[in-house]
Amino acid sequence: MASSSSDEDGFPQYENADVQIMLSPIRVLRLHSDVLKGTSSVFKQLLTNENAAVLSNKTKAAGFRLRHHIELVGATPELIGRLRAIRLDTKGRSIDDGGPRANMALDGNGRDPSCHILDDWYNVMAAIYGQKIEIGSAEDGLFSLLKRTDNIIGICSHLKLKKSIVFSPVEVALLNTNQYLWDAIQGAPIEWLDVAVSLQSVPMFRETVIHLVGQWDRLSSNDKNTLPRKVYELCHRKAEKFKQHKKTIENKILEYRPKEISYTKGEDPALGKRNLQPKIFNWIAFSGLQLWLMKAFRDGKGVDGPDGGFDLFSRLFAGHEEYYDREDQTRYVGVSQSGRAVVTQWIDDMKKDLKKMVASTMTSSLRMDTRSNKIDYFSCFEVELRHCPWVEEDAGPQYDDDVDLGDLEEDMSDEEMFDED
Repeated sequence: MASSSSDEDGFPQYENADVQIMLSPIRVLRLHSDVLKGTSSVFKQLLTNENAAVLSNKTKAAGFRLRHHIELVGATPELIGRLRAIRLDTKGRSIDDGGPRANMALDGNGRDPSCHILDDWYNVMAAIYGQKIEIGSAEDGLFSLLKRTDNIIGICSHLKLKKSIVFSPVEVALLNTNQYLWDAIQGAPIEWLDVAVSLQSVPMFRETVIHLVGQWDRLSSNDKNTLPRKVYELCHRKAEKFKQHKKTIENKILEYRPKEISYTKGEDPALGKRNLQPKIFNWIAFSGLQLWLMKAFRDGKGVDGPDGGFDLFSRLFAGHEEYYDREDQTRYVGVSQSGRAVVTQWIDDMKKDLKKMVASTMTSSLRMDTRSNKIDYFSCFEVELRHCPWVEEDAGPQYDDDVDLGDLEEDMSDEEMFDED
C-alpha cells in the first residue's frame, strides 16, 4: 500500500483508501476497508455493502475511491464514544440523517486538549497500521497517563480488536516513558494493575505487585478484594513470608553480640577481672547500642509496628549517624572524651554487623528511582512470569478454588531467597 500524504502527526493517508474515518471535522483518516475488517468484527459490521456508496462512473473517473464514511460520535472527556457509519451518495458525499455527531470542544488541530480522546482513537488506528504511538509525557500529569491508557484499552474493547495488534505498541509506548510510568504506578498501583493485566505486560505487572506487597498491611480489605484472585494470593503469600523473614532478622538483632565479647557456656573460657578489664569499652559500646535498640522496639519501631520495621531497618542499613549518633551516645556513655572516641569506634563496627543483617530487605526490586521518589515501605520482592495471572495454571503452584481470601493459610511455595547473614 503506497501512501500519498501524511498529516502533521505522521500517520499516512492512503491514495487508494476506500474508507474515511472522521474523528473530528478537521481530523480525518483515509484507510482501507480490507485492513480494518481484518482486525475488527465491529469494522466488519460498519463496512458493509449496504453502507457503502455505489459510485457513479463519473466519480470513479475523477479518481474518487472513498466508498465508506465513518464518524466518531458521543465522545466526551468521560466517554470514548463510538463509531457510526454514515451513508454516502453516488458522488461519495455523506448523507446526514440527523444522527448524533462528534460533541467535543476541539482546538485548532482537531484535538480535545483536556482529555486527548481523539488522540487515543488516533493512536489505536495508527497501531492497526503498525505505526509507533505516543501516549503522554510528564507535562500531562500522572493521572493523564493512566486515563489515556484506559481510553485506549476501552477503544480496543469497543472495536473487539485482537490484543496483539494494539496492546504491544501501547506497552512499548508506556515503557518508553521510563520513570514517568514507574512514578505513575507508584501513585496508583491497584489501578495500574488492571492495565498491566489487560496489556499482559510483565514489567508493569511486576512493578505493581512489588508496591502492593510492600504496602500489604496498609491496604483495606475492600482494596485487597478488588484484586484478581491469583494476584491476591500471590501478594498475601509474599507479604506473610517476608514478615517471617523480618522476624528472623529482628530476633538476630536482639540476640546479637559482637565477637569481641561473645561467650558460649561450655565452649568459651570464663575470664577473670584482669582479662575482662580490657574489654570494658566493648561492653560500654554494646550496652549503649542495645539500650537504644530496645527503646526502638518498645516504641513500636519493629516488624509489628505500623510501617513493618521499614524506618528502623532503613536506619540500620544506612548506619553511621542515621541512628544512635554521637549525641545519643553521650546519654548512655559516661566516659571521658578520649574514651568516648574508642566507644564510638566499637559502635561503628557493630553498626556494620547490623547493616549486614538487614541488607537482604533493603535492596529495591523496583524500576522506579527510589532515590528521587522516596517510599516508606519495603520493595525487595521478586516477581516472575509464572506469577502473572494470564499464565497457564500448570506454570506455577496450584491452589484450591474454594480458598477463603480473607483467611489464607501460609504458603511457602515461592522460591524467593533472602540472605539472612
